[in-house]
Amino acid sequence: MSLVVFQIGEYRPSEDTFTLTPDTLLESVSSQCPGSCTECRYLDRPSSRDQVSLDGDFIIGSLLNVHSGRMGSNDPYQCGSLDPSTVQLVEALKFAIELVNDERAPVSLNNIRLGALVLDACDSGVRAANLVSNIHSGFCDGEEMGMEGDSMRSKVVAWLSQGSDVNTAADAVLSRLDLSRFVLEGEGSGMNDGRGFQLRTGSERTIAAVIAFLKHNNWNNIQLVSDMDSPLLGKFTTMAQEQDVCILQHHEGHAGGSYAGLITRMIDTPSQVVVSLLSLNELGNLLEARQSAGSGAQALFFISVQGHIDNPVTMSAAFARTVMIGLNSSAIAEFDEYLAAERPSSKNPWFDDFYQATWQCNLQNNYDFGAECGDVATNAVTAAPGYQQNPRIGHVINSVFSLAQSLDTLLKRYCGSDYDGICGQFPMTSELRSQLKDAIKSASFRDLAGNMFRFDQEGFFDRGVSFYAYNDEGEPQEVSLFVLIL
Repeated sequence: MSLVVFQIGEYRPSEDTFTLTPDTLLESVSSQCPGSCTECRYLDRPSSRDQVSLDGDFIIGSLLNVHSGRMGSNDPYQCGSLDPSTVQLVEALKFAIELVNDERAPVSLNNIRLGALVLDACDSGVRAANLVSNIHSGFCDGEEMGMEGDSMRSKVVAWLSQGSDVNTAADAVLSRLDLSRFVLEGEGSGMNDGRGFQLRTGSERTIAAVIAFLKHNNWNNIQLVSDMDSPLLGKFTTMAQEQDVCILQHHEGHAGGSYAGLITRMIDTPSQVVVSLLSLNELGNLLEARQSAGSGAQALFFISVQGHIDNPVTMSAAFARTVMIGLNSSAIAEFDEYLAAERPSSKNPWFDDFYQATWQCNLQNNYDFGAECGDVATNAVTAAPGYQQNPRIGHVINSVFSLAQSLDTLLKRYCGSDYDGICGQFPMTSELRSQLKDAIKSASFRDLAGNMFRFDQEGFFDRGVSFYAYNDEGEPQEVSLFVLIL
């Protein structure tokens, strides 16, 4: 028996459309799944309880880890405890959208409104991929998501994501759609196709900053500790050699033996300056070993290439005599003013829990804390003793501003410099999405902190690097008068 091959369908990834010719073979196939196996579809389907929807002509989607993953569970659909600092990022997105739409931002759009869709990824790549797929497949329509019409997927022109697992999973879906992505923290594979924009400095700039710090202090002889497979190792050793920084001893991380033994070998090396390429968790274990060792170990001075802002951890007293780097960022006073006016039962479904966690008090029908919240009308969340502005607030705001400016650039190109709304020549095709990426790369403006904002040609945040030391309480203090602008 011979078979004849004939086409029955076609998928066009740039438009995310599928055409199929009816065929009796396909009609005879069943894919039913009763009971629990449908959870992969429905547990990741956003609802009003776990998303923020702000309708607009163009929408920036966001995958933020409002909750952690469920500890001790292998179920990617379960969420754990609330991260109050991430709720601030949700509010920052709302704040930035409001500024653009009310023409109070350093960038503007003419008779066009920006919108946002914020989804809780719960630090799960599987959950993030399903959330994004549900949006762009049309499984979740606009009306279901609290927006007008059913064409929401055509309105989403860019995404903001947080966390390496979430970034990588989202990239696998979004790269096929040619959509630009802003990576708030963690790694992102989207850098490979030119549509990923990292809100942090690139590794070469980070290493250059550390070497400049060494040269500034005349520390030309150092020790280096890293894992042998560290992606930063080759870059650091090459740049150190170019700048005449001598690596007296290169130590392998924990794989080379105990942390105590590692500290002993460091004591026996002449230079007291140790540059670490280790993760902050591994460095913390090494510093604990230093703290437990003799007086000679206390003289060791560590400089970590892994920044405290990019990889936040709880700092203990062991981090004394340690310097770390972080993205040069400034507190946004206007955001605190905005947040001070927000109250529980706002349009943010996570705000009530954020308010309670920050004030350590109970709203009505909650019993997690030992005290009642009192008069919420007069007690702003920013007045709580536990409130501190998330250092990434400005980064979220600038993502929205750079998207708005880039859309404005394309609208002027296709609809005229005096455009008034979206013209007929502006369908968001694959070509336009590619041009939007180029426009984002060229975006430049003075942000709310008064700093120039732009991305470099590799898609990294083009901003200086700050160096931080830690006081006895584990709080970061910027190293005096040393902010490196590269």
